[in-house]
Amino acid sequence: MSLAFELIPAVDLIGGSSVRLAQGFEITSSQAETPEELIAGFISDGAHWIHLADIDQALGRGSNIELVTDLISKFPETSFQLSGGIRDQFTFDQAANLSPARINISTSSLANRKWLEDLVAKHKNQVSFALDFNQGQVVARGSKEAHGSLDEVLDFLISIEISTYIVTDNQRDGMLAGPNYDLLSHVIERTEAKVIASGGISSLEEIHSLSTMQGIAGVVLGKALYSGKFTLSDAFGVIKN
Repeated sequence: MSLAFELIPAVDLIGGSSVRLAQGFEITSSQAETPEELIAGFISDGAHWIHLADIDQALGRGSNIELVTDLISKFPETSFQLSGGIRDQFTFDQAANLSPARINISTSSLANRKWLEDLVAKHKNQVSFALDFNQGQVVARGSKEAHGSLDEVLDFLISIEISTYIVTDNQRDGMLAGPNYDLLSHVIERTEAKVIASGGISSLEEIHSLSTMQGIAGVVLGKALYSGKFTLSDAFGVIKN
């Protein structure tokens, strides 16, 4: 397996602390470590990427921009994938000013498709799209607002040439229920873009399986790491072998 396969540990921020989420809504617990300590630990275990998500911003109740700015400045050699409520020009510019490796545009940006189309035309290789799925519909985590069927939304996203998808089955997110292989396979079949799996991953066997799927470029890891199902070092051992 090529080491280009990305293992991306997630750090979710609420009120200046790191938390665990379930299905994008429920806070299952706060982390004992600070966000800085978590990131330092992941880097020590071999992480080159960190998925840093501002959950307060995603839920429309403020932001953790000062903390995000501080964390990025403290780990300049790390590639950050910024996420959480990036859905308009203000939130995009705020993220872009920090020069992260990748900006993950929220599913909720589909409410303004012309803006999204113009943004991707200008910043195609800098952005990914959070394709959040719930029972046949595309629904932003943390909301109940559907933005269209999976295939209708994919038709649009393919037409504007999204280069990277972060694909999540909302019902599996934070539930350790395993990846939705059917969903991932469907997205891979529809697009030649990079696909990163997110949500539900619970075992090293699943990481191995995903790493061998043609079209899957990486995984975002959260609950499994925090609940001790395996370590990031263990996961790197799987893809290296």
